[in-house]
Amino acid sequence: MYYKRDATTYTQIYKTSEVGIEETQSSIPQLFGLSVKPTITLSSLVVCDYDIKREGMVSLKIYDITGKLVKELLNRNIEPGNWTIRWDGTNQDGEKIRSGHYFVMLESGKLSRTEKVVVIR
Repeated sequence: MYYKRDATTYTQIYKTSEVGIEETQSSIPQLFGLSVKPTITLSSLVVCDYDIKREGMVSLKIYDITGKLVKELLNRNIEPGNWTIRWDGTNQDGEKIRSGHYFVMLESGKLSRTEKVVVIR
């Protein structure tokens, strides 16, 4: 077994074998993750689960298909942990949104994750 730092500055752990080198795992877990359920909704209630591994400024925003900001759900410093936010299908003014494709974007520093949601009315 040996260790190698990759281009992202994370240390990778490699296990050697007679056949060659096999990458087995990363020594540092994913910095953050985003899971949106359901991805297609009739009720407009969307549950956004996100995992933060390091304390820092985090934003969670909803965008329409044109890239226009629909609603900012979160924009503050967050401690590490597993978090959940429910989006009720409203925009910044509290009005129900139209049917269509929307994107949930989680950002922290230079990193981001995006999930698509389809709202059907």
